[in-house]
Amino acid sequence: MNEQTRQAQPEAWAENITRTDRNADVMTIDLVEVFQVIWHWLWLIVLVALACGTAAYAFSKFVLPEEFESTTKIYVLDKSGAGGTNSQSTYSDLQVGMQLTLGA
Repeated sequence: MNEQTRQAQPEAWAENITRTDRNADVMTIDLVEVFQVIWHWLWLIVLVALACGTAAYAFSKFVLPEEFESTTKIYVLDKSGAGGTNSQSTYSDLQVGMQLTLGA
């Protein structure tokens, strides 16, 4: 089907892409014609994708405020006291470390 017929009769063109055999209830799709249509409009698909990407970038760069948030916790442990060779932290060590970081 040529380009002029496609533009003049869009409904007839759409019927040619999906043909239905009424007797067998089987739908056939002409994939070659579908890919030809996609190839014909590929420039528009790429243009719309680039426009949407550019708009999303511009919106996030110039409209949305930059918000940064960071948190950290530092626990100070006493390893020089009794049991200094023990590598396990006790609950009291963690409480002391937490009080030191919250107080600062």
